[in-house]
Amino acid sequence: MIATLKWRAKTRPERITCWDCAAEAASGKQYVVGLDKENRNVVVMRPGRENTKEHAGNIRFLIYTLEKAVWRDDPASDPPLGSHVEHHTEKLTLLINFTGWTLATAPPMKTSRETLQILQDHFPERLAVAVCYNPPWIFAVFWKAISPFIDPATYRKIRFVNPKRQKEQSRMGKMFSPNDLDDDMGGARDSKFDLKKFTHQCDLYDVNKTARLGQFAAAEAEKGE
Repeated sequence: MIATLKWRAKTRPERITCWDCAAEAASGKQYVVGLDKENRNVVVMRPGRENTKEHAGNIRFLIYTLEKAVWRDDPASDPPLGSHVEHHTEKLTLLINFTGWTLATAPPMKTSRETLQILQDHFPERLAVAVCYNPPWIFAVFWKAISPFIDPATYRKIRFVNPKRQKEQSRMGKMFSPNDLDDDMGGARDSKFDLKKFTHQCDLYDVNKTARLGQFAAAEAEKGE
């Protein structure tokens, strides 16, 4: 908890906007889309669309995406603190589509390790499951290098799906509704990235987030008076 509070005070994730991540967001390599069948937000990652190798920018975009994924439009409706509630739907499903991925588009090891650290240390118990879809055979080289840094609890949540194996592909239909699953993964949603639509959605999120930050600051100032 202390380490995360220090990390948040340093990185200020609540102040990152879509325009701070414009270069990284342009290719559609990462976005939040719909819910899985357990009503958990789905974060889609497409490393095959990697368009930068800039470490700080990629980490900033990751943080922005995760913060957007855990955002709640109406926190006032949350159960009172201390009450017994089911937090299952507050978890995230990570869907990594490796179609088009090569070692040339693989992120630097430094970026991959910090990505794992952020997920494991600063968004604890947020991950419900991570689905690695259609990883090429060469991915085994990258996996061998990065897997020792994966926490055992996180490791147990990782699933691999080979679309050529009917049993594995059928898992996708059990986990995701067709309208919330891209067509290149067996769903009905257009997998072509719409930057204009993505930017509009992010702008709405940024406006709501900024408004809430202002309300919080005003409330804190009132307490101080």
